[in-house]
Amino acid sequence: MRRLDADRLARLAEILTPEQLREHELQTSATALQFRSQLGGFQATDAEFQAIYDLQKAYDNEYVHYFGARTDPADLARKEAARQQLQMQIRDALGKPRYADYLRALAGSAGPPP
Repeated sequence: MRRLDADRLARLAEILTPEQLREHELQTSATALQFRSQLGGFQATDAEFQAIYDLQKAYDNEYVHYFGARTDPADLARKEAARQQLQMQIRDALGKPRYADYLRALAGSAGPPP
């Protein structure tokens, strides 16, 4: 899956400018779509959305979209530690007041962050 995704992005990079490719990813990637569905009430600014997207995308690439159904306790512990670190990074990126808004939006959505 990673290779297919990397190949798709490489092909798009041949025809799109870096800015267009970034915009395409912000609009169509699984990470962006998931974020929008979970946090519709958050009303993130463009800068906030991009900051959270970059953090979430790195996490998703490692632990969500390609992690599969791993059940090894060490893998699961590593994923949980990374999820906690992700939340701290999002808090740092947003600042405490906006992070509180973010958490309220999550609480009103289908569930906790991945």
